[in-house]
Amino acid sequence: MSFILLDTITSVLQILMGQTGSGKEASYWEQIYPLIRMGVLFAVAGYITSMLHNKFQDLISYLKQRVLTTLTISVDNSLFPILIEWLTKHPDLRKTNNYLLLSRFVSKNDYYTNTDDESTVSIKKPLLNDNLRRNKQGEMARLYFSIGYGQHTFQYQNTNVWLDYKQENSNNKVSVRIGRYSESIKRETLTFEVYGKKKTFFRDLILEVVNLKKLIEKQATTIYVMDQWAESWDKDTSNTKPIKMDFVILPEGNSDGIVDDCKKFLKRQKVYERLGIPFRRGYLFYGPPGCGKTTTVRALAGELNIPICIMSLSNGELNDDGLLNLINKAPRPCIMLLEDVDSCFVQREASEKKDQNRVSFSGLLNCLDGIGSQEGRLFFLTTNHIDRLSPALIRPGRVDQKIFFPLAQKPQTERLFLKFYKNETKLAKQFAELIPEEEISIAMIQQHFLRYLQKPKECIENYQELLNELKEVKKLEQLAKEEEERKKKEQEEKKKKEDEEKKKKEEEEKKKKKGEEEKKKKEDEEEKKKKEGEGKKKKEEEEKKKVEIQNNNDENLNANFQKEKEKNN
Repeated sequence: MSFILLDTITSVLQILMGQTGSGKEASYWEQIYPLIRMGVLFAVAGYITSMLHNKFQDLISYLKQRVLTTLTISVDNSLFPILIEWLTKHPDLRKTNNYLLLSRFVSKNDYYTNTDDESTVSIKKPLLNDNLRRNKQGEMARLYFSIGYGQHTFQYQNTNVWLDYKQENSNNKVSVRIGRYSESIKRETLTFEVYGKKKTFFRDLILEVVNLKKLIEKQATTIYVMDQWAESWDKDTSNTKPIKMDFVILPEGNSDGIVDDCKKFLKRQKVYERLGIPFRRGYLFYGPPGCGKTTTVRALAGELNIPICIMSLSNGELNDDGLLNLINKAPRPCIMLLEDVDSCFVQREASEKKDQNRVSFSGLLNCLDGIGSQEGRLFFLTTNHIDRLSPALIRPGRVDQKIFFPLAQKPQTERLFLKFYKNETKLAKQFAELIPEEEISIAMIQQHFLRYLQKPKECIENYQELLNELKEVKKLEQLAKEEEERKKKEQEEKKKKEDEEKKKKEEEEKKKKKGEEEKKKKEDEEEKKKKEGEGKKKKEEEEKKKVEIQNNNDENLNANFQKEKEKNN
């Protein structure tokens, strides 16, 4: 076909040359004819090459579909980062010389943690400055190696696997979660190819990656927080290591009792269903700040291996419908943590002020009693002031157990001392005797121990520092209490003044209203008298007019009678 096209074009050119006649024009066409013929030849050759290339690609695609099994995973898939980690640690891919240097945001406490993982860049000093290596949460970036873009080969289950790791250069970006925030990045894909139709092969590979993901999640406490619109849950991807219950220093028997109660509850779903009881459990942790309420909840999540969902009732975007929606969307089972509920719901009247909080008190109660709360969820409410909570919120059925977290008792102080200084039993008792019971929080004592790590004797010798801190804390608490009382007094005086002004205004309004009523009454009476006078006057005039008419009629009759009399005479 291409040769026919070429011959046709040649014939047309020859005809044109014949029509131009002889002379310079004919000579001109003879000169450019070879160039035109060559250009047409190249164009035809290019067309043929392109067509053959496309056909070849179609053939390759067809053969791949018939011979190869392909699996493609995009960067917005939740398994993508775990799959990258799995591939990077694969023995065959460790030998590659094609790497990417990436960063992962971790908490400050975990940043310098030593690791034997060859994929992690071990550094004692930060390679980046503070602004560049921190994200919006203040988390720090740890550098690590990953397999690079391009083609790789490895073996899995004695089968050769071809891997193509691509990053698109187009503007087609996807949103992925980094920490608690979403960021747009270029689309990346992992494409796996193996000979034969092996769906089960990829199922086994993905299952291994899923198990790795579960293992990683089991080694960390999964925390969910509300997104900025309070519409769904965002997973906090920073590595949060679980806290062991042994590390939480509580009063004797408290920790074991809480753990046992939670474990029994999670095992009794069928019993609850058979008895028709909502499958939920509520706990209230109350006591002074710094006594381990929130830490205990985190430790429970690690002990039970279930995630924590942290709810902020003071979020301005959150309303009753949103709260119910979030509870329904929460994973099951899970721990629902509502911290410092007294600050949001001091009493029923305060919760109804729409300008302070869009979540109403009744909305919270409905969510605690609703269908979404009955799916194996453990509700933990924490407060520093139980006396400020409404009885309706903490009644049995909503709160099944109330657990008090007191200031440090002597047995707690001893156990905390032994946690920092092992086998120093004698010194632990000595230190506990020096510290006043139920006056200092566990957090304060822990800070004192941190100042004297591996120095138990100096810790005891300088115990007075802790007591001085206690005095400062009490002084600040007293000042805060006085300030609170002052503000309360000011509010009471302001309210009293407002009530007096309101009462005075009401009396003035009442007096004014009474005066207006009396004035109106007087005006009505005058108007009535005026109308009565006018009616009387009008009646008299009518009577007078009537008399005049009667007199006129009598005169007319008399005149007519006289005329008749004169006429008869």
